[in-house]
Amino acid sequence: MAIPYTIRSRRNPSNLAEPKKFYAAPFYYGEVGIEKLVSEISHSTTLTASDIVAVLRALLDTIPKYLTMGFKIRLENFGLFRLSFSAHNKGKETMKDVKSKDIDKNRILFVPDAKLKKQIEKPAYEMPDMVRKELFGETEDESHSDSPANGNDVQA
Repeated sequence: MAIPYTIRSRRNPSNLAEPKKFYAAPFYYGEVGIEKLVSEISHSTTLTASDIVAVLRALLDTIPKYLTMGFKIRLENFGLFRLSFSAHNKGKETMKDVKSKDIDKNRILFVPDAKLKKQIEKPAYEMPDMVRKELFGETEDESHSDSPANGNDVQA
């Protein structure tokens, strides 16, 4: 299955005077919520939807608990959750000068497991017809395909 993409223009943040350039970006059809995940998992396991919902809710309650206690959370074959702090422009000359009040905010970081990364390591990419029509006014049938099968690239 190919990963859908679109094309976005962006400015260089370090030089806003430069003209925008075009980049491939992930295209999202929408979001998949808990109900869809639960339905799919229950169909592929012997667990009921209620069991799966209970497990997911417990997991979502438990992850912040352990992060705030100072633990990293590793879910095997999935990835690692950990906290990161930002203290912008508050670097100190000595270790003794660093205080908790210097922390502006924290973020939860997720690092995917190698097995998860490998599953999407070398995918195919394709531009959905709805995106192609919006950007170029044509569908794949009317244009030069950018699929790996024929090797052509979309020019913008």
